[in-house]
Amino acid sequence: MIKELTDNANILRIVASNPKAGAEYRKVDIRPVRLSKGDFFQAEMLKGTQAFHSNIPSDELAERCRA
Repeated sequence: MIKELTDNANILRIVASNPKAGAEYRKVDIRPVRLSKGDFFQAEMLKGTQAFHSNIPSDELAERCRA
């Protein structure tokens, strides 16, 4: 399902929240960004009160979401 979504250029935002017990992150928010190196998806992962950010190449998003 993620692969089909990422192939669509109209993605505004992907949000995953309400995690299962023991999940590492309590919320993940993914949005498309255009950087000097190309098009990426920026993931913001919330763990407790901390936010972690990662820029993921468009062609790797589906695989990273499965991990």
